[in-house]
Amino acid sequence: MIEEEMRSNRKFSTRWGRLRRVIGVSLGYFLSPLGRQPMTREVLARLRTRALRQQVWFRALDHLERGLVDLTMRWVDQVKSGRLRRVLMEILTKLVRVLDIGMVKALERGKRWAARSSDLAVRWGNMQAYRWRFEEAFQRFLGLGLWTAND
Repeated sequence: MIEEEMRSNRKFSTRWGRLRRVIGVSLGYFLSPLGRQPMTREVLARLRTRALRQQVWFRALDHLERGLVDLTMRWVDQVKSGRLRRVLMEILTKLVRVLDIGMVKALERGKRWAARSSDLAVRWGNMQAYRWRFEEAFQRFLGLGLWTAND
């Protein structure tokens, strides 16, 4: 029942989508009933490692939030408590929001480069190049690719 409400909530599903992209796991890792895998120590460790590498672990979370995640990783193999899972999800969502900022900036750069490339190719006579500006894969390639140094 709670899962259905969570999934129907658009804000929640957007957060889960970001979290899934950032740490590379599906929603099933976090929701345990009916055979779904629970939130595990490995998932928390993967997100913590990524946050430490991008130097946002200490900036994004206060000492209580960091302590709660660290204690959970040390003492609990899998989170079974609904209350602890909700609290951890708030913390992880906060962390993912900070981690996701770099990707958003790269995609914005990619959109600009895709529009420029598309305009140039259309002016040269390639009418099918108009679609380039709407292709997300092309935008991602340009935003994260080698051309970002010229921006």
